[in-house]
Amino acid sequence: MRYLTARLEQPPWMRHPMQEFLATSESMRREELLGWNLSRDDVQVLLFYVEGDVDAYRE
Repeated sequence: MRYLTARLEQPPWMRHPMQEFLATSESMRREELLGWNLSRDDVQVLLFYVEGDVDAYRE
């Protein structure tokens, strides 16, 4: 079986404020981008899996 593991990172200036929170908050233990769809100019969809403090995430 063949497989590839890749890790891509955005520089902070390119991140959405919520992405920046996930990347830098000590309250979050794990974050993973599961889906990304930019098929339309006016709608962007990002689906994340997140493990961490729920109250910090809600704020």
